[in-house]
Amino acid sequence: MSNLGTGKILKRISKHPYIGQPFLNREDIEARILNNVNRGRDYRGEAVETTYYLTSKIKGNEFEGIEDAIDRILIHGTTEVWTGPEEEPPDYKRHMSWLKEVKLLGIDYEEGIEAAMAVISTPLEFFDKEKNRIPLAQLRMATASEPFNAFIDFTARVVDYKFPESFKKKFLGQVWTHKKIREYLNIGKDEPIIGTIVKPKWLPKELFAQRVTESALSGALFIKSDENLHLTKEELADYVSLTVKMLEENGFDLSSSPKQGKKRVLFAPHITTSAFQILEYAKIAVDSGANALMFSPHLAGDFEIIREIYKWGRNIKYQSMPILPE
Repeated sequence: MSNLGTGKILKRISKHPYIGQPFLNREDIEARILNNVNRGRDYRGEAVETTYYLTSKIKGNEFEGIEDAIDRILIHGTTEVWTGPEEEPPDYKRHMSWLKEVKLLGIDYEEGIEAAMAVISTPLEFFDKEKNRIPLAQLRMATASEPFNAFIDFTARVVDYKFPESFKKKFLGQVWTHKKIREYLNIGKDEPIIGTIVKPKWLPKELFAQRVTESALSGALFIKSDENLHLTKEELADYVSLTVKMLEENGFDLSSSPKQGKKRVLFAPHITTSAFQILEYAKIAVDSGANALMFSPHLAGDFEIIREIYKWGRNIKYQSMPILPE
């Protein structure tokens, strides 16, 4: 039987291509690559370090394909070495990425490909422009956008990021700690917090409210909507208000300061939408009685969305509401 369609490019693999795999002992080639691609890239200030799994077509000498791939990542991710004819602008080099490390995995002469792991440093000066903002979109443009998926002779897959302390401090961090959540739920430090998701992805609001209530009565302390429960603003208000009403009728208190003796539970409706609407969705959910929110910051505008929702909560009256991003 012949291969059909894309079948001829599909390959079954029995081992992970890089996790747990040994590197080649070729310090001479590693030194050659580092020297060649970093020529003219002298700045070594604070930077985000991005680790890539690289595969490249074989070109000329051993791992020359990998060297060429890294060189193009450096050029397209930030900028190239200044060639003039004008005098190099002041601080130009402070906006240039550099190769911190490269480790070689192997060559497959039959397939004509090489593989390696590389750590590339992207200076904060290149993309981190605002004091109180997390520029993840700009970082991704520099490390994981068009330059790394537009070429047919190499692939560069992001494996890991390492942030300098000054950049990490920009992230909001965990405002609702485990301890604070346990205090709200009125449970001890060793008691389990059982959570669940309401499925199928779409149910009529009556069945949805019933499933949430049944889960709470069965011992679940955190109940969230499925990620793909996409609702209009009107539907969101109906779903949440009916669910909260049913929970309250069964002895649960979802307020910011639950009354003594009342059962407690975290109910998190799903509110992921565009960055332009998510604050409105959050307000509708909370005004309808939800005491937690579940959403994807990545799909709704990155971690700045979390900051904006907390800021909105502080400015109005919801500072006691748990925010539980997906």
